[in-house]
Amino acid sequence: MPETFSLDTVQKLYPEYNVSEYIDSGGSKQVFKGRFRDEDIVVKLLPVESRHRLRRAEREARAMEIIDSEIFVELKEHFIDEIPDEDLTVFVIIEELIQGETLEDIIGRGDADIDLGINVLTALLTVLEQFNKNNIVHRDIKPSNIMMSSSEKIKLLDVGIARFTKKRSLTATGADTAPGTHGYRAPEQIKNKKEEQDIRTDLFSTGIVMFEAITGEHPFDHGQDDLSDAILEGQRKDLKEYIGESELVPIYEKLTEPELHKRYRKPSHAKQELEIVMGEI
Repeated sequence: MPETFSLDTVQKLYPEYNVSEYIDSGGSKQVFKGRFRDEDIVVKLLPVESRHRLRRAEREARAMEIIDSEIFVELKEHFIDEIPDEDLTVFVIIEELIQGETLEDIIGRGDADIDLGINVLTALLTVLEQFNKNNIVHRDIKPSNIMMSSSEKIKLLDVGIARFTKKRSLTATGADTAPGTHGYRAPEQIKNKKEEQDIRTDLFSTGIVMFEAITGEHPFDHGQDDLSDAILEGQRKDLKEYIGESELVPIYEKLTEPELHKRYRKPSHAKQELEIVMGEI
């Protein structure tokens, strides 16, 4: 199985998508830019060498079909393809192309501030209301998955490692940790407590992203190699030291509580408190 698909290979495999350039790769996915039906698109290719990987890809595509929000990237189509020459099965996802910069890039160049943090937090809480409504946990909220478009609209680019709370888990019960990105997993993900992972898991990651968007720093990074212990022990930085006595501080603290029952139960609850704070600023 090839580690990557070359641009030339993808162009020959899918001429109807007018693939023009390679964009990026993440996990097992290769991402390309194309054009289809008079609009720019993203072509994502995911090799599915096992039944488990196929089920995971199908579940992610299903989540993308369900989530109806202008803050979430639009799925155009998806299908399974067989590539005989490579003896390979690939899951193909076609999405809208969002032109702009990732939040990770914006933070990296030093443009984090309160306004950015509030805008990102508002957008994430809004789209997570849809995830909660449909009993889906994203499990991979992070700056590289969030795009600021050229028109300054915020989009969540990826469905993450979606878990349908009403369906059987695809993660092995005996696994040490649940899927997710290092530094953005909630304590219950780090411990792989599947029965505890719900929308509050995404709210924890949202609190981390909020802090980064405001300060440019990770709230659990104290110079150590592994952030997991700091997350499990609640060793977070104090937002008050960066922005003073703001009502945003308790929102951040409630989002990033290591104990699940102390977090907001729903995104709408956090959003209501944020709207009150915004009315006072």
